[in-house]
Amino acid sequence: MIALVVLGFLASDTLVTNVDEFTVAARGVAPGDTITLADGIWRDASLVLDADGAKGDTIVVRSASPGGVLLTGTSSLRLGGSYLKVEGLWFYRGALMSGHVVAFRTDRPAHHSRITECAITEYNPDDWLVQYKWLSLYGTHNRVDRCLFSGKTHDGATLVVWLEDPPDDAPNFHRIDRNYFGTRPVLGKNGGETIRIGTSHRSMQDSQTLVERNLFENADGEHEIISNKSGLNVFRYNTFRASAGALTLRHGNGATVTGNHFLGEAKAGTGGVRVIGEDHLITNNYFEDLMGDSSRAALSIMNGIPDSPLNRYFQVRNVRIEGNTMMGNRVSVLYGLGADSEKTLMPDGVSFVGNLVSASDSMPIVTTLVALDGASWSGNVLHGAELGMDLPPGTSRSDTTLRKGPDSLWVSSSGEGASVLPPPLTADLVGPSWWSREWSPEGFGEVADFSWAGYRSGEEPIPSYRATLDVVDFGATGSDMNDDTNAFKSALAAAHARPGLVVLHIPAGTFHLSGVLFLERDSLIIRGSGPDYTTLVVEKALGALEVPEYEPIRQPLVHGRQPSRFTEWGGLFWARVPTASEPESVATVLSGNAGSHEIQVTNAASLGGALDLVWTDPSLELAAEARNRQSITVDEVVGDIVRIKEPLIAQVRAAAKPVVVKRKALTHIAVEQLRVEYEQVPYSGFGLEDGYNAVYLRDVRHGWVRGVVIQNADTGVIVEQSANVTIADVTIQGRQGRAGVLLKDSQYSLVRNVQVTAPLAHGMSVAGGSAMNVFYGGAAPMLSVTGPTSPTLFDSVALTSDGAPLWDLHQEAHVVLWNLRADYNGSFRMPAYTGALGNSARAIGLMSGLPIRTPVTAEGTNRPGLAVPSLYIYQMDRRPERVQSRIE
Repeated sequence: MIALVVLGFLASDTLVTNVDEFTVAARGVAPGDTITLADGIWRDASLVLDADGAKGDTIVVRSASPGGVLLTGTSSLRLGGSYLKVEGLWFYRGALMSGHVVAFRTDRPAHHSRITECAITEYNPDDWLVQYKWLSLYGTHNRVDRCLFSGKTHDGATLVVWLEDPPDDAPNFHRIDRNYFGTRPVLGKNGGETIRIGTSHRSMQDSQTLVERNLFENADGEHEIISNKSGLNVFRYNTFRASAGALTLRHGNGATVTGNHFLGEAKAGTGGVRVIGEDHLITNNYFEDLMGDSSRAALSIMNGIPDSPLNRYFQVRNVRIEGNTMMGNRVSVLYGLGADSEKTLMPDGVSFVGNLVSASDSMPIVTTLVALDGASWSGNVLHGAELGMDLPPGTSRSDTTLRKGPDSLWVSSSGEGASVLPPPLTADLVGPSWWSREWSPEGFGEVADFSWAGYRSGEEPIPSYRATLDVVDFGATGSDMNDDTNAFKSALAAAHARPGLVVLHIPAGTFHLSGVLFLERDSLIIRGSGPDYTTLVVEKALGALEVPEYEPIRQPLVHGRQPSRFTEWGGLFWARVPTASEPESVATVLSGNAGSHEIQVTNAASLGGALDLVWTDPSLELAAEARNRQSITVDEVVGDIVRIKEPLIAQVRAAAKPVVVKRKALTHIAVEQLRVEYEQVPYSGFGLEDGYNAVYLRDVRHGWVRGVVIQNADTGVIVEQSANVTIADVTIQGRQGRAGVLLKDSQYSLVRNVQVTAPLAHGMSVAGGSAMNVFYGGAAPMLSVTGPTSPTLFDSVALTSDGAPLWDLHQEAHVVLWNLRADYNGSFRMPAYTGALGNSARAIGLMSGLPIRTPVTAEGTNRPGLAVPSLYIYQMDRRPERVQSRIE
């Protein structure tokens, strides 16, 4: 316990490690005392603080380090009394069956109390119809600031301000500021509000709650993002980004809505302000690219009901709408919303002053459902082809110049519209400071070095060369339905007979092929004129061709059929060593440390160039034969020490009987700038593929596939027993199939900006003895690792899903998932499950527009602040420093 003297009293700071200790400490607190919760996971912790601090002597409950206390299970917090403060707690992936996660009430309400720098994320029950609130404000003069609320999928508003029954019906005077209200998917019913202030039955009472400088992002729960149901509340300087709903003045009077940004980002259902009731002021707001209509128009003004009951619709009266800017919205101003035989009271006393409205040519500037008799206009400027009403006095259709002002917001040269606005809020400006702190790789312990992946270990760009041969010169036409296979094979025969580098060019046109094109020499590049110009239409699958070395698989039948030999083998472009031979042993390895660039060998003087390091001891952890091989490049030999370019992927000891061998491999093999298209035949099924494979590189070092589009393939690109291959700017689209890119028993290869849009079982896949490969950028429906591979990096990849898991990883796979994004198709109420992570996997930075359910080992789920967007680029930028230190 730490004691401090505060205003003559002895204040204490008590560290507690469990709920019982907290309860004891809470019973004995005095003004100025602090209770510190030990960092760690607190499960099923019901924390109750009922005490009275004093002005200037607040009682504080805090985490030992900000965000270091994770409350989960059925954990909750209740505050009662006065002058209390809670900071730094994180309610994380728990669930209740009723009530509130955090409530400013025990047996009595809280007053002059505060919760700050806290977070509640993905605190959801399995049944989405279970209703409870995440935070409930009772009492008066309380504050919720710099907190984060994200991932609520079940029934009930996220944050509610409750008003007391008479005679205790004084205004609340609460303050809700600088919070981040994040992802809330569509609930599909009422009860999905992000903030609700009051209830319909207490709506004639004044709350006087201030809601300011909060960010609402992807808050799609229902059409009311904020539901105002009390009087004299102020909503100012908030930002609503891509949130499918509106700030709704549902009940109560005298609201002020000022200085807010409503930025739809062209997302469906995004809205601005809906107006019901009396004496509201809507001024100096900015509305842009809102795609909602009806109650989600940029500004919708409703009709009312005569003698309306409290829970229905009061007439809009005495509302001033001044100095607002509306740009590019689907429905800018909707006047008389809901007019019918019941809602017959038209708006009255609505004044439009100094507003700037610019609509597209296809949409009216003002949509009128009733007469505008109750509206007045002064100093407004309207831009657009269709006004939607007779031009009233005080309104001009001006050619005033519009320009982008500060923060890329539109302003008028003549001064109408919103002005002197603070910039729109971003996630780094709100919420807990510990939440948005920058992360760096050093904060996550030891991470493998992936910077050596790709062509020439990333030290040289992929080159471009002039064409040396052209398939047209060998009879290919590309302008008819003739089969061009023989012409292509003749061109390849000439390429194989020609010394030096050969670039076989395929000009613009559509070429029909029905045979395998073997690439069997070094320095051979197949280049089209671009995927939009050169198309290769493949008439047959590998299973319908006579393929050399083909041996049918003899295994148990799958769905009445033999498994396919072409599931992970073969392709239209087929790179292979022309004559297979056994590897030749050239040296025995004595030792080498994982991650190092040195091995100790016998007969070191004989080593040079590209070699393989092989270890065969079956007792080794990496016991499968395919796992026990690494391609290495000799940099320098000093005595019995061999310095190699690539870091060792595993610890190598004499007991593993390691040797260095020479193995035939092809170098400088490439396929680029063309399109491969198969007929859209039905997919045969997983393991039964017919062999619609586009590119197959086997035993290749320092090759590439670049600028290729592949349509309707079983598997787009297969790289087997290869190293330092780059697959870049490739698109795989069309029908269902097996895999987009498959790396099998390959190392230090780079898959960069590959877009897999086809519904494949495995979008980006790794198998066998693969190690230190990098998938950087691009998009795919699923990541797959089918064996206990050495480290693999999936970095900055966008994953698309219709609800299926995002990855299928072997339990022992050494995988690093870095800064991924999950984009889900369709509508989900429940959190989407990503897939399991094994003991050797790391997931660091996983963002989504939905709450996502991941294993506990995932770090940074739906959490901003990753200082290093790409681990691969980060390591590449730092590599010269590491190389220099290694040489020295």
